[in-house]
Amino acid sequence: MKKVILTLVGVSLCVLLVLGFSEYRTKNFVDTFISNPDEFAEAVDSVVIWANNDTSTTSEVIVNQVDVQFNEIQSAFSEWEMKRTIFKELDLNRQTYGVNFTNAENPMNSFNILIDEDGMINVNGYEYELVSGSSIEELIERVK
Repeated sequence: MKKVILTLVGVSLCVLLVLGFSEYRTKNFVDTFISNPDEFAEAVDSVVIWANNDTSTTSEVIVNQVDVQFNEIQSAFSEWEMKRTIFKELDLNRQTYGVNFTNAENPMNSFNILIDEDGMINVNGYEYELVSGSSIEELIERVK
């Protein structure tokens, strides 16, 4: 009986480790949340980045698929690598930015994220930390 219980505990721990690793490992932003990088242009028609502060919300970047900057913004987002975090949270009291990815053919596939100047990203209520790629401020400057 002891062997059966120990075996079940061992198998359960292995399953938890595998699931934990897949959830908390470093991931590419575009691969994980939008699509294959080669299909980015098919999945996203426009990208809007806006800045939120205590007093106002201002539109920083609006890029449509036909614009010259679309390839630049696509490559910038394809460079983003992020990691799921448990103990850090997005601080909404600081300067935050919102990013909206839209698809005109399928508006239900629109995708919104929040990101702060420290690289903390909120996607569907989960917190991620940007571990490589340009910061949101650098991305805005690259595209403007």
